[in-house]
Amino acid sequence: MSPSAATSTTPLRHQRILASAGSGKTYQLASRYLALVAAGAPVGSILASTFTRLAAGEIRDRVLLRLVEAAGDEDARRALARTLGRANLARAEVLDLLRQLTDETHRLRIRTMDGFFASIVHAFALELGIPPGAGIVDEPEAIALRQEAVHALLAAHPGPELVELLRLLTQGTSERGVTGVIDRTVVGLYELYREAPADAWDWLPLQPELSTDACTAALTRLATVETPTKLADAVRLDLDRARSGQWETFVSQGPAAKLVNGVTTYSRTAIPDELVAAYRPLLAHARAVLLNRLRDQTRATRDLLERFDRQYERVKAERRRLTFADLTMALVNGPVHTLEEIAYRLDANLQHLLLDEFQDTSVPQWRALAPIARELVADETRARTFFCVGDVKQSIYGWRDACPELLEELPSLLLGAAGAEAIEDRRLHRSYRSAPVVMDLVNRVFGDLPSNAALAEHPVAAERFGLAFETHETERTELTGCVELRTVEDAPKPKRVATRLRAAATLVATLHRADPSASVAVLTRTNAAVTHLLYELGPTRQDVPAAGRGGGPLTDTPAVNALLDLLRLADHPGDTIAAFNVARGPLGASLGFTDAGDHLTRHSLARQVRAQLLADGYAATLAGWTKRVAAACDPRQHRRLLQLVELAAAYEPTLRPDEFVTLVERQPVPDVAPAPVQVMTIHQAKGLEFDVVVLPELDEDLTRRAVVVTDRVGIDGPVTRVCRWVNRGLRTLAPELEPLFVRHSVRDVREALALLYVAITRARRGVFMLIDPPSPSARKKKAPVSATAAGVLRAALTDGSVPDPDAVLFALGDRTALTGDRGSGSGPVPAPAASPRPVVPQPITLQPGVPAVRGATAAPASALGAEGSRRRWQRQGDETQRDRGRALHRLFEQITWIEDFDADDAALHEIARQAAPRRDRAWVSAIVDDFRTALDREAVRTTLGRGGAEPGRVQVWRERRFARLVEAGGERRVQEGSIDRLVAGLDADGRVVRARVIDFKTDQIDAAAATTHADRYRPQLETYRAVAAQLLGIDDAAIDIELLFVTPGTLVALSAGPAVDLPLWGGA
Repeated sequence: MSPSAATSTTPLRHQRILASAGSGKTYQLASRYLALVAAGAPVGSILASTFTRLAAGEIRDRVLLRLVEAAGDEDARRALARTLGRANLARAEVLDLLRQLTDETHRLRIRTMDGFFASIVHAFALELGIPPGAGIVDEPEAIALRQEAVHALLAAHPGPELVELLRLLTQGTSERGVTGVIDRTVVGLYELYREAPADAWDWLPLQPELSTDACTAALTRLATVETPTKLADAVRLDLDRARSGQWETFVSQGPAAKLVNGVTTYSRTAIPDELVAAYRPLLAHARAVLLNRLRDQTRATRDLLERFDRQYERVKAERRRLTFADLTMALVNGPVHTLEEIAYRLDANLQHLLLDEFQDTSVPQWRALAPIARELVADETRARTFFCVGDVKQSIYGWRDACPELLEELPSLLLGAAGAEAIEDRRLHRSYRSAPVVMDLVNRVFGDLPSNAALAEHPVAAERFGLAFETHETERTELTGCVELRTVEDAPKPKRVATRLRAAATLVATLHRADPSASVAVLTRTNAAVTHLLYELGPTRQDVPAAGRGGGPLTDTPAVNALLDLLRLADHPGDTIAAFNVARGPLGASLGFTDAGDHLTRHSLARQVRAQLLADGYAATLAGWTKRVAAACDPRQHRRLLQLVELAAAYEPTLRPDEFVTLVERQPVPDVAPAPVQVMTIHQAKGLEFDVVVLPELDEDLTRRAVVVTDRVGIDGPVTRVCRWVNRGLRTLAPELEPLFVRHSVRDVREALALLYVAITRARRGVFMLIDPPSPSARKKKAPVSATAAGVLRAALTDGSVPDPDAVLFALGDRTALTGDRGSGSGPVPAPAASPRPVVPQPITLQPGVPAVRGATAAPASALGAEGSRRRWQRQGDETQRDRGRALHRLFEQITWIEDFDADDAALHEIARQAAPRRDRAWVSAIVDDFRTALDREAVRTTLGRGGAEPGRVQVWRERRFARLVEAGGERRVQEGSIDRLVAGLDADGRVVRARVIDFKTDQIDAAAATTHADRYRPQLETYRAVAAQLLGIDDAAIDIELLFVTPGTLVALSAGPAVDLPLWGGA
């Protein structure tokens, strides 16, 4: 480059580019890189950084390709000249630039941020306390090291201590493996533990609780205070909750809940001052108990993380291994080095920093990078420059701690030498990707979010997202297209998700057959939906060539899960869920294993598998199993099985089969098979584009429950407060918690809106959005739009009327624009033609099925694990059904004796709403109606009644929780659970001599099927019997175990205890 050419270029300024989707972020960064080189900057002085190797490679290729094109094409050369701020650019100059880059390829610093941090850490290893020669682990090795640390943690702590710690952590009602609980905790919170100081986890003060005598006196006062007749039943329910220590329920239901919120009426009846005064000490006590419990849970979380950290650091030190997060924290916590020192150690004079996708930067990454960035910006000679490009509207990696506020507030975070703002802004909102109809859709949806009815409860998030949005334009005015928002067919609640995904597959088949050359992407929120859609699109259904593009785990395929279940069974022969899954599929049939309930057969098969793994290794064993099921697999399933074998070949079998399963569940393995139809999550689609996008998962809530919420000083300051998640009722009791949850909610809603924005803007010509219709009762009541992506779309695109099923709610363009001839006109896309490819007969098909039987393992009881089932193809649970069961259980929990129960509808509606807060009023009303109907059935009333029991000779517990430590497969596991109803019969001396365990089942079946269904729950009830015997101090044989199917009103006795000379109770 000649000196004259270099000096003719205007000095480049520090710059932040806010680039909307399709406006050319990578193009801008590549242009900046070329402008620096053209201005005379040595290639070794420029660092261009992004988050993935793929993106880094794309930047490098784009830089070189721009020069190659400019060298051979006059138009491209003129475009490059404009980019460089030059009036003209000779071909010889372009060739000089290209030669300079190719000659100095070894000095190009276009790399990931992690790679850049690694080079600095290794250069300053001694100062940062890094072991010499330490290597960076990949994800499989990181999982193995983490599991080794978990095992060491378990071995280092006694059983009772571990039980108490896990009890505080889980708060759940289902059995969980200790390893699983710890692993999930450390995966989600370990980096927060490293960043947040100890006092941030211990900021909640200890609250004074009432003494036992004072609490008794307060209860007596509430029981004896004069109460209006209309409030008597509700107050009695509150008393029952307080006496049994159900403080969370106490403050969230009934008159107590009203008083917590400052309301002095209940069920349209004024609460007298004397009654308010009687409630006051109990409310204060409830607040203290719940806040102290929250304090203990938060501290226990850090305690576990601290114990894990000691073991994990030891394991990594022994192996001389580091994670990329270790590198970041080493720079954050270590001494700050100047650019001159870094240049000396790296033999590279870093003068220019270019950052891509800056909205995905986390606070620790920024704190590691900030000293370098600030030194560049503070340089008064303007010989150094800072540049970043990003879009807060596309920040969808909150689960990886991305902090888009860093991009928003960057000018105030990077000030010039005199403290003045030094960052120049450019905003890009013209798309070079999408058709006008797509941009019109984007503008309609995101152009006025503060007025969107679905965001009425989230005004801050709506306003902040709206501030980042400018009206979009498009360069691609020649493109025609079509967008549609439509409801799918109505379906019962348990089948809505499956109905919607099936409708999406049918639509995709129609679009594909109309134009086989078009690229179609089905973008989802969850991996489970990817699996289901690939089945619906497969050879036995729509027969559309589809692939699961993206970096998801191999568990997106039913066939892979079948093999993993056999590995689980090898490690845990008592795992009847895994046994059931193997026995019901082609793998079990080929092995002669068809009876999952046979204890001896399970153990025999487990021994055979373990012996085969030891003799042949994982790869050869899995290859053999793959051959056994190949005939039952479609091409994609077979391809994923082969990738499983490849993963096993690279795996060092030093861990147990269960741990190899964990590796497979977490290791991303791209499915790169070419196919015109691609199915993936929205996260995996980031950076991609397609002719048509189909969106079938828009009915999820905009907010999600987190494990913890946090607060920090400013945007990039230290974490000051960490708190475990609590429901809204406790937040009302403790206003000091609210700012943490508001911050979390704002970020959640912004990210949900960003997901919708990213999904829509992947499309070049077509967007099809499928949503559920409101339920019949909601349509009748004209329920308002919900706080979901579907609600946002309905509020933005329709007149607000309640839609019918299977109806087009909004449309722009027409579908003929998406046909192969790209013609203009009107009319529907032709109906799907017959499949052009023959379907191979498949006598046994691997496909998503009904939820598996949840039987019991030898120990622990996986019957309790039914509450937290694994995401496998046989058990694609339905959230609606789970919400129904949860709500009905909460309602039945209110009944001590049916003779005394008389709760009004307002109280019942509130209880059901608390159990399923995401459901609308119509759904809650239907649940309460189901509950009332069940109470009218004779078997239900008899079971919940006193019967002929004498006063003082019977005692009842509702939702009796327990926790105990059990052994299974050589692993200690905490078994937690809750017995729905435990009734004890007492002798004349008050000793328990007989008991009944009653478990409520909400299966929607008739009376004839109840007995058959009951058998599958026997292992769960046997576990409950053993627990009850331990709790009550009586023999197992003295305990009856019974299932009450509340929908048909059928009681099924699984066993009966011996005859005891006691009055019967509840119609036993």
